[in-house]
Amino acid sequence: MDIILIVPPFTNLVARKGFEMTRPLGVFCLAASLNKAGYETHIKHFEKDNEGVDRIEAFLKKSRAPVYGITATTATRFGAIAVARGIKKLYPDSKVVVGGPHFSNCAEDSLCAIPEVDIVVRGEGDHTIVELMRAIEADSPLSKVAGISFRKDGVVFNTPDAPVITDLDALPVYQDFDYREYRETLFVIEEKVPAISILTSRGCPYQCIFCAVNNSGYRFRSPEKVVDEIELWIKKFPFIKGINFFDLTFTANAEHAKNVCNEIIRRNINIRWWAESRVNIDPELLILMKRAGCAALSAGVESGSPRVLQRISKAITIPQVKEFVAKCISAGIEPSLFFMVSFPDETEDDILLTKSLIGELLAKTRSITMGVASIYPGTRLEKIAREKNILGNDFSWSRPYYSDISDELSAYSDIPVFIDKLTPKTIDDFLIEVRALRFKSKINLKPLHYLKRAGELLLEPGKDMQYKMRVAGTFLRLLLKALK
Repeated sequence: MDIILIVPPFTNLVARKGFEMTRPLGVFCLAASLNKAGYETHIKHFEKDNEGVDRIEAFLKKSRAPVYGITATTATRFGAIAVARGIKKLYPDSKVVVGGPHFSNCAEDSLCAIPEVDIVVRGEGDHTIVELMRAIEADSPLSKVAGISFRKDGVVFNTPDAPVITDLDALPVYQDFDYREYRETLFVIEEKVPAISILTSRGCPYQCIFCAVNNSGYRFRSPEKVVDEIELWIKKFPFIKGINFFDLTFTANAEHAKNVCNEIIRRNINIRWWAESRVNIDPELLILMKRAGCAALSAGVESGSPRVLQRISKAITIPQVKEFVAKCISAGIEPSLFFMVSFPDETEDDILLTKSLIGELLAKTRSITMGVASIYPGTRLEKIAREKNILGNDFSWSRPYYSDISDELSAYSDIPVFIDKLTPKTIDDFLIEVRALRFKSKINLKPLHYLKRAGELLLEPGKDMQYKMRVAGTFLRLLLKALK
């Protein structure tokens, strides 16, 4: 075995609850490139195998390799660190390489705080991991490999960034997996449609302050290659009836989205699909997307306050949000909207505007999700949080972290939330009221179905019972107010 690629376990069981398993596309891309280069790879996905941190040592004892590659999001960083420590405990001579969206954006922090990590791959790893494996194999200087960070004589050394991959069509597609291990359904719609995820692009051309991907360049695959892959999966898994386009923003380039749709139509492929979109979309493109099988679109709105939208560099307007929902419904596409609260300088007047907009939109779409602005490495929001001392001077992404506020307001108690002018109580009250509003809209749609579901949720045991009762109480208050 040349290298073992590891998707680490969640250490946060609350965050893991309700998590829908999808293929780890990043790791699968690395494996495809390594296999093409002649390396033998093995993938260990702890979540797929329903194993937690308690099973790390048992796995490693029967899985020795000269190189281990560990990917991580910020939500799984502590699981990744536990894996790295387990490797070095058993096999101190093995190389531990980490990467993925978390480690890419805090390489120096990771190398300074985690001695068990030898190398950090920054950015896209498809080419870098192959070059790194060749350097390790030949015992040649790591300084010749672009896009990595490592320790040299006790000092962190960063090689120049690797160029972004422009020819996405040349990248191989990883096929060596069993669909039964990644049972996926079409996102947003209630009907359980068997689906599979694919990427048509990488990067994002927009500059939202809470995202770390907006400096990675925006590139896309040819429509022919995209639809070739759709046909590949339909042939390999004939029961698939849906595609989830996992692009950060499928419609970021309207011409690309149009060409993919036209290619699907040209080949007469009968498939339903979901994607993420911007709200400022041409209605003619929406009609074409519907013809090509689009069943649902998700879009980040974030706030109902024009002032906040400008502050977070969202580059959309409230009229565009309303038009997007109306256009989607007119085209027969289910719109799904994401909102967040507690941005820099956001006030109670701002969140009243958000609540008002959500209330208006709930009359048209039941799919609205509300969350709290969390801080992630490499984002402008992280920089603002450090400037405002929201993150302490001694804060490190690699040291143990737990926040009562994060635990109360989000699913991730180990990821800091951005608390500025709004108090945690104000945010919590707002979240509860929005969830009650959302439930009220669902009750209006299917009274018996959602009342039954509400009863089932209330009877489920767990520490969030008090929270459920607060949502239920707020819902009853809203209902009584509407009946007056």
